[in-house]
Amino acid sequence: MRKIVYLSIGLSVLLSACVSPEEYKRQQASIVEQESVQGDQQCRSYGAERKSVAYFNCRQNLFALREAKKQFQQQQASEAYSELGRMGSQMLSQPQHTGMNCTTTKQGIFLNTNCF
Repeated sequence: MRKIVYLSIGLSVLLSACVSPEEYKRQQASIVEQESVQGDQQCRSYGAERKSVAYFNCRQNLFALREAKKQFQQQQASEAYSELGRMGSQMLSQPQHTGMNCTTTKQGIFLNTNCF
């Protein structure tokens, strides 16, 4: 299950790279604007009025929470890339000889193979 999560994160990050720089800037500006509107609404819902110390502190706390969330997501993506790299290395590596011994004997029209 964990590998599926890492794979989906890795693929989503790779696919998100398929955006032009202009489109990326527009998306980022839109995200910043949405965060600003949401932050304003959230702080005002707590009773903080614009230009007050409480409002300023609320907005700073929301910013710190967003940054912590972004750092966490970047860490998760980094771990996913590492896991994908390990999985790729394992898939490309030569199979290891396990020292398994097998014997096949014929019994009438049947073949019987035993491995140990």
